[in-house]
Amino acid sequence: MIAFTEPIDFEAALKLLKAKKLLPTNLSSAELRDLAKALRERALFSARTTKADLLQTYREQIAELANGDTNIATARARVQDMLDALGYHPHTGFAGDEDLDIPSAESGSIRDLASNGRVDLVLRTNMQQVSNWAFREAGQTPGSLQAWPCYELVRIAWRAVPRGQKLTKAGLEDVPGEDWPSRWEEMDGEFYDGRMIARKDDPIWEELGSSENFDDALDTDVPPFAFNSGYGWREVSREEAIELGVIEADDAVDAEPLNLNASLQANAARFDVDFLKALRVDLSTAISNGRLKLK
Repeated sequence: MIAFTEPIDFEAALKLLKAKKLLPTNLSSAELRDLAKALRERALFSARTTKADLLQTYREQIAELANGDTNIATARARVQDMLDALGYHPHTGFAGDEDLDIPSAESGSIRDLASNGRVDLVLRTNMQQVSNWAFREAGQTPGSLQAWPCYELVRIAWRAVPRGQKLTKAGLEDVPGEDWPSRWEEMDGEFYDGRMIARKDDPIWEELGSSENFDDALDTDVPPFAFNSGYGWREVSREEAIELGVIEADDAVDAEPLNLNASLQANAARFDVDFLKALRVDLSTAISNGRLKLK
């Protein structure tokens, strides 16, 4: 099981961070989902974040978190220092953004780029994704697939209001269909003694993270599959998977390594021009006919 506080293979995580291009944008979270998945996988961005300097600070802090060189509180403070240096205010945004139609944010809310909740969400979500990307990469060797062929979806982090519940005056109440076991069942996942287990190469991992299936999904096939999710992976041994009936003794699980650098080669010329323009002049982006364009 991978937990947010555990140091991971820094080189593997750094490979993903280096592959991601900084994408300053004035788009909302909903509008960002309309971008092509391949582009979003290759970009480091956050809704309504128009400054490349801020995204670069996030990348540096995520890298330090991945290497175990800092903690979430220190990383948050450094991001907030950069926001101060850039003159950010939740009501007015950044200087120069007046014509970008970015709505005012309530101070301290999740839309406030400087709020603890917003900064933590960006740091944790990206950190968990690169951690689990590295975790998956390590588990794609022939030896690992032979010994540990399956993942189990389990809770790895506590949440005050778990997905599938809402807070009311009377306390926590269930929201049917939103919890992870319900999503697992909706995607035709099998339960084994009540546990959510599937082969590493099972398409259910991509289905759980698809925004076509769930509104809060992050369009990823590694945890976290949705915003602020407390669920992640635990590897399941071959012996345990056979005993539970997940696989047969002679089943072979296919390797599916993620290699963003290789995938980028065919598109690097087209993407890099746009991203470099954005970095140089902090231009905002817009969507036209399903394609990312710079204003």
